[in-house]
Amino acid sequence: MQSDDRKVTGAVFYTGKGNLETPEFRLKASAPCAVLLEKIDNTYEITVTDAEMNQELNEIIVSINDKQIAFPMLKGKDCGKPVTKMISL
Repeated sequence: MQSDDRKVTGAVFYTGKGNLETPEFRLKASAPCAVLLEKIDNTYEITVTDAEMNQELNEIIVSINDKQIAFPMLKGKDCGKPVTKMISL
């Protein structure tokens, strides 16, 4: 889903094989997760969470167009909490 102004995009990937295409970018994820992107000026704040809370999942790689961003997954009591990064496209 995407906000009317196209500044916020959210996606849920039920498998690591799906993708989302918008007029601005192509988005893929390497594992089941929820992804939230918010455009802030010329950068994107990207938040990823492993909703399955898989203790054995070390990272989720999110691909935006051809750029791959690795998000390390939290462990222990923090497993399933979101991880956020700022990137420029």
